[in-house]
Amino acid sequence: MRRIIRRQEIDRPGDRVFETALTMWQAIQADALDPMPLIAALETLCGPSVNLYLTDMGGDSPLGYQHSVVQYNFDLRRPADIALGEYPDRRYVEDVVLPFHESLRVERAPNLCHIETPVMGHYGVYDRLMLPLPGQGGGVQACLSLSRLHIAVEIPRDPTPELSPRERQCLNLLANGHSAKRIAAELELSPKTVEKQIHGLKRKLKAKNVTQAVARGIVLLLN
Repeated sequence: MRRIIRRQEIDRPGDRVFETALTMWQAIQADALDPMPLIAALETLCGPSVNLYLTDMGGDSPLGYQHSVVQYNFDLRRPADIALGEYPDRRYVEDVVLPFHESLRVERAPNLCHIETPVMGHYGVYDRLMLPLPGQGGGVQACLSLSRLHIAVEIPRDPTPELSPRERQCLNLLANGHSAKRIAAELELSPKTVEKQIHGLKRKLKAKNVTQAVARGIVLLLN
């Protein structure tokens, strides 16, 4: 399944929480050896779609970095406090986590990225702002990460179903907010035929309703 990782310029994060967090980080650089004021301030920003993590980047091996939850508002079935090398989804760590921590350590500057990736049995879409915290020697000793979730869809465990071209057409139109009646007009089909196609989608995707079918179908098409 595809992973899409886009690094963005940090000057204009385009997210109020991230912009405020960046401003707070810039304001406390003189006292950055004590991260607690920044952590306490950032905790007040985190709404139901934002998680806040602290990663201790001391030590020689990135896999030994200690990753701790400060505030946990959405769940992707991941452990709370763990060394990065012990995280059960090793490929996610190697592709999505470690490269950005190492970049942070070298550049010593915040970074913002948009990520679409499978992780822990879900397909997640989120933005992540990473803020470096300096140590005694001036290098990066730790970092704070804010992750804003956009969507998390459980990846079906069953073998990937084969959708017909017509079912894929219906899925695409459903995902764009079309009703069955409008899909019928768009595809020049009878409403009864469209309902049959939608029923087939729900059956193949083992979905309880159209909303779940669309979510699982999108994950399928990303495969």
